[in-house]
Amino acid sequence: MCSGADRRRKAEKKAKRQAEDNARRAAARQAELDAIAKQRVMAAAAQEAQMKQLRATSAATAAQAAQQQKAIQQSSNQQLNAMRLRGQQQLQGIRARGQAVTSSLQVLSQQPRQQAPTAQVSSPEMRKRGARTTTAGLRMGSSRFKTGSGANVAT
Repeated sequence: MCSGADRRRKAEKKAKRQAEDNARRAAARQAELDAIAKQRVMAAAAQEAQMKQLRATSAATAAQAAQQQKAIQQSSNQQLNAMRLRGQQQLQGIRARGQAVTSSLQVLSQQPRQQAPTAQVSSPEMRKRGARTTTAGLRMGSSRFKTGSGANVAT
């Protein structure tokens, strides 16, 4: 009979094979984990680069929008100033016309007054019948007669 040395050697060989198999599995698993970690690092670097690019684009867009806003504001200010200038010019023209009218009326008011010709009234001796009439150049409504006689009535 055996003393059990064979069993011990077989157990040791089996344990050694088991340990080598476990070591191989661990090495494969570690390689897999290293590859995953490498992918994560590369993805993080790509995200960081993309974030930098987005920040740069955002800054450029904001600067461009600010520049456009400034250009719009300047254009608006120029239009406002042009409108003010036109308004002032119109106001000066109105004032100048008003002064011209005022000075013209002052000149006319300082001239000696002439009395307008008055209508001649027929005397009662000329016509014994009827109302007094005028012989001034009257135009009665849409009459085709240019001059004639009629009642001295304001129309």
